[in-house]
Amino acid sequence: MAQRVEHFAVTVAALTQLPGQTTALSFDEGIVTGFVIRIPAGHAGKTGLQLWYAGVQVIPFKKDKYIRGNKITLSYETENYPTGAGWVANAFNLDRHPHTFRCDVLIDEFDAAAGEALAPLVLIPPVGGTLAGLTVAGL
Repeated sequence: MAQRVEHFAVTVAALTQLPGQTTALSFDEGIVTGFVIRIPAGHAGKTGLQLWYAGVQVIPFKKDKYIRGNKITLSYETENYPTGAGWVANAFNLDRHPHTFRCDVLIDEFDAAAGEALAPLVLIPPVGGTLAGLTVAGL
């Protein structure tokens, strides 16, 4: 059971063609343990949703696929997913009416006292390349 749930309503304007519109899903840092996507009645398969992080499609995993349906709830368990800023929902809507997806992000809190935190991002340039003015020699 997640310690925190962030709720987002992703409303997509009528006749929004592919590649769709993006909506930021910004929340305080934590450990993302899953997503719950609700597609209310009325979507009738005319809409689709993807979840992206830092410019990469994450859900559904298969590139260029969308979560689609009508009056359904889908759950996605995650492990070691990034948190906070950087998550966006990308959605399209081929219907003449706007539609809203409900997206819940399930999050566990960090335990700062136990030294729990996200691993820092490490950029590794190609051998012989440079990073912030530093030259990286071959091994």
